[in-house]
Amino acid sequence: MRPITFAPYDPMTGYYNIPFTGYYQFLITFDVISTVGTWGLDGGMMKNGIFGVYIGGTYFNIGFGSSGNYSFNIVSQVVYLTAGEFVGFELSAASTDPSTVFSINLDIIGEAEYAFGSILAFKYLVKDWKVVDMIKGLQHMFNLRFEANPQAQQVVIEPADPYLYRQDNAPTTIPLELRDGFYAVPTVDSTQGLDLEIGAELFNLADVPKTTIFEYITDGETEAQRELNEPIKIFGSQYVLPQNRFNEVIEQRENPFFAKTIHTNDSSIQGTTALSSLQIPLIYPQDYQLDPTATEMNPDIQPRILYFVGFRGLPSDSNVKYDFTGGVELAPPLSFMVNYNNPLDFSLSFANEFYAGQNTVGLFESFWMQEYARKRIGKRLEANYFWDLLSINALSFRNKMLIDGLEWILQKIDGYSAQSDSSTKTWLILEQGPTDDDVTATTFSNIIGIINPVVE
Repeated sequence: MRPITFAPYDPMTGYYNIPFTGYYQFLITFDVISTVGTWGLDGGMMKNGIFGVYIGGTYFNIGFGSSGNYSFNIVSQVVYLTAGEFVGFELSAASTDPSTVFSINLDIIGEAEYAFGSILAFKYLVKDWKVVDMIKGLQHMFNLRFEANPQAQQVVIEPADPYLYRQDNAPTTIPLELRDGFYAVPTVDSTQGLDLEIGAELFNLADVPKTTIFEYITDGETEAQRELNEPIKIFGSQYVLPQNRFNEVIEQRENPFFAKTIHTNDSSIQGTTALSSLQIPLIYPQDYQLDPTATEMNPDIQPRILYFVGFRGLPSDSNVKYDFTGGVELAPPLSFMVNYNNPLDFSLSFANEFYAGQNTVGLFESFWMQEYARKRIGKRLEANYFWDLLSINALSFRNKMLIDGLEWILQKIDGYSAQSDSSTKTWLILEQGPTDDDVTATTFSNIIGIINPVVE
């Protein structure tokens, strides 16, 4: 095995180092210019420096006894190679004319075998999708905040508020834990920095929509039929602010990038030791409920997002055994938006899902409820604060301010000048954690994301 380098081909050795485990095919092109006499070529492509053992289809033994220009193409079989292996030519060339020119070119086509931890080059995905659009989709899901530090050349991306984090599969195991979000708990009291000679104003914010619905793009006949006449779509969540204060407006916050993926349980491929049916993502060209037999694929689909738990094969998820690798029992990758077989897994539904006695907490309660608790309280403070050059240079909107025993989130500083000792206009929003009022204000979709065919 050889170390994997950024440039797979090593001109010093003539070897091509396999960068990714997967399937490869090699196209060898020989060009020969001979003026007089005879010439010959013999050899092939060897793997890992083993002479005389050639990759299938690459052995050649060719020659001619006359002058002219010659070109030959040799295409290898598709071979499975492991990252770190290397290939190269074993070549013997001879000619009765010292001026004979031999030119050899190698074209390599490879398809990586993706596994947990694989590097995914976004530019090679289909469609004209953009990374910035994907980031907007993730921001919508996890209520992300962004802050750049040019001096440290770092960008912090975190959910706004504390959230539960779980990672319980390969390559590492981290127990369920509550992690800090973007906004940090204040460590010092900022009350003394207020300019008390200039009056502060406290506003009740009311110019926001009273009702907000979080949902994914609907991209499929099955989903569209299930959602007919439903006020909240599959995986959707709705939050309603108090009456008689906010705008009578319904804001539809549809994810700007990702479409939802429903699932079906298929007992026909259930493992012999499984306790439940295998849950399969359902991306279907027609209405699966009416006709579960499709004869044509539909490649024109929106980008999807699924939670991948890895190759774990637990009976609670259902394992399937197959032996295409020579009798080795493998479990398929388990990917879903909500695991209806196991409530301990992460959920990509905005809704809390209740199914078969299991309660799985969704994205709204996990990442957005505290944001809307702040909107419900809706207190904005406009005050003057004494900022100095040191605090401005080290300014981070992550740091909440503690004023008179209350936590405030910094929104805006307007008009600071390092040449002035005057205070600066500062906008702050009162921090508020979720309460029972926020739980009561939240409703979820009446339809879950697991679909089974109903053929009449």
